[in-house]
Amino acid sequence: MFILLSFLFLTLGKLALKLILSHIRRRGYNFRNILIVGTNERSKRFIHLVEQHSDWGLKIVGFLGVKANSLPDTLSGYKVLGSMAQLVDICKSNPVDEVVFCLPRQWEENIDDYLHDLEEMGITVRMVLDHYEMRISRREMSMFHDEIPILTFYSKNFDATQLFLKRCLDFLGSTMGLLITGALYPFIALAIRFDSPGPIFFGQERVGENGRIFKCWKFRSMYLDAEERKKGLEHLNEMSGAIFKIAHDPRITRVGKFLRKTSLDELPQFWNVFRGEMSLVGTRPPTPDEVAKYENWHRRRISIRPGITGLWQVSGRNRINEFDEIVKLDLKYIDQWSIWLDLKIIFKTVGVVFFGTGAQ
Repeated sequence: MFILLSFLFLTLGKLALKLILSHIRRRGYNFRNILIVGTNERSKRFIHLVEQHSDWGLKIVGFLGVKANSLPDTLSGYKVLGSMAQLVDICKSNPVDEVVFCLPRQWEENIDDYLHDLEEMGITVRMVLDHYEMRISRREMSMFHDEIPILTFYSKNFDATQLFLKRCLDFLGSTMGLLITGALYPFIALAIRFDSPGPIFFGQERVGENGRIFKCWKFRSMYLDAEERKKGLEHLNEMSGAIFKIAHDPRITRVGKFLRKTSLDELPQFWNVFRGEMSLVGTRPPTPDEVAKYENWHRRRISIRPGITGLWQVSGRNRINEFDEIVKLDLKYIDQWSIWLDLKIIFKTVGVVFFGTGAQ
């Protein structure tokens, strides 16, 4: 009886999960943006399989041709965005999660540089087919729908089970965080309102996972003209690289100094975590103008969801003034990630906030 019931309920559970995911993906959620390099018959076959299975959650961004000359405008109903020589620039200007190389064999030896560029940027690469040595990524050989052999390079150490556990932690943590935010909101809102004119919340465009743009929310801690005044303060920047930070920033209000010191200004970001735009633990979410200054290897730090806290925040961030050092900490987090590391960083963050260290 136990064997029969176990088989029945395990089967029903897997079927229910498959149906739920299929429904979610058909409604346009939980999908991966894919850019295809190559316009041959193999590419068309790949597209045919994707279109037959919308429940896989794959969305075609477009195609890239091998050569710049004689490119069609569309292929199988999708835009041809340019040639392979423009691959890196197109990945920077579009939210691309994966690049699939469907190239004739005589062209495969010419893509080594593109593979390393995409690896540095944290973008997953799929190939049909051949082995390439990668410095960081782990490789996985698989069959796409039991028809097309695929070699995948993963530049981050996450798998489906780990990501599910991380999302569960985010959901529980953000729910508790929103309850705390709701309890403190009346006091914080009154303090901000009486201190300076302007809204209670401040929303700013930030760059999320693989170039997705989202609005990051905070309690307002600066005067309304802070962005305009930033241009006149850039010569005082204490950080080296694509990040801006100065001590005793004159744009910060009196209440803002207290909110930043206690990290209370970041409480609204629990809403971003609840929505799935951020995680409790991750990398600092940069602004689009900061990302525009990134070198290729910097971009791997945006290959995961940004976090409210991270390895940089609990590693004495005020003592680090080199942007490259921040990136190295972020990449260390990506390469060594585990659910236990997230929990460790969360507990350390509580200590940092409680003792008021590391924030300005």
